[in-house]
Amino acid sequence: AARSRLPGVGQVQMSGARDYSMRIWLRPDRMNALNVTSDDVAQALREQNVQGAAGQVGTPPVFNGQKQTLTINGLGRLNQADDFANIIIRAGEMGQLVRLKDVATIELGSRSYSSGAQLNGHDSAYLGIYPTPSANALRVADAVRAELERLSTRFPDDLVYEVKFDTTSFVAATIKEIGVSLALTMLAVVVVVSLFLQSWRATLIVALAIPVSLVGTFAVLYTLGYSANTLSLFAIILALTMVVDDAIVVVAGVETLMAEGQSRTAAGGV
Repeated sequence: AARSRLPGVGQVQMSGARDYSMRIWLRPDRMNALNVTSDDVAQALREQNVQGAAGQVGTPPVFNGQKQTLTINGLGRLNQADDFANIIIRAGEMGQLVRLKDVATIELGSRSYSSGAQLNGHDSAYLGIYPTPSANALRVADAVRAELERLSTRFPDDLVYEVKFDTTSFVAATIKEIGVSLALTMLAVVVVVSLFLQSWRATLIVALAIPVSLVGTFAVLYTLGYSANTLSLFAIILALTMVVDDAIVVVAGVETLMAEGQSRTAAGGV
């Protein structure tokens, strides 16, 4: 519940967990010897394991002017194996009692054993945490890890948690690779322009085209309320190649016109 309330968390799915239940294992040999049927057991459970209202206090007519009404609930719901074991199924003619423990084995266990989960040979439960479509997956992952770390301080000694699969690690690795690609792109552009144009001004102009384009792009994304993802980052890299190509073509053309004798203003205007 605490994890589902975290900002950006859209859904939490649990699998492998087993709900506790009172397990009653009937013993056919004992039932046959005592002439008890499964219907007798079910009827006794329905009658003697029930939570019901025992009455009310303060209902009309009252004589002391009391205006509050209180509901009294009887303690009929059993929650211990010993309490279930002492349920009376039938009373004989001689006063002998047939109790549930005489025809069954009672223990607290799982409601169903048909499904479960194990990790390294130990019983476990899996939680699948999914962010909302508009959430930042990296921030959600950090918030979930911080919440798990906080909750782990209240875990029993034999309970631990492990993060076995985190898709945001691939996203973080991709973003890192994209950052490396951008840095290598800028370095390659600076080297190529410097070698072929032999002008530090031209090199500076082309090199500035990349950060200026990045700042403008991220400013627009932030203004519109979008966050960068792998798809948008790949698109930015593709767009940067066009920006750099156009910048190189323009700068090379201006340098050519200036070499032919035109002024900077005339060459830039053309």
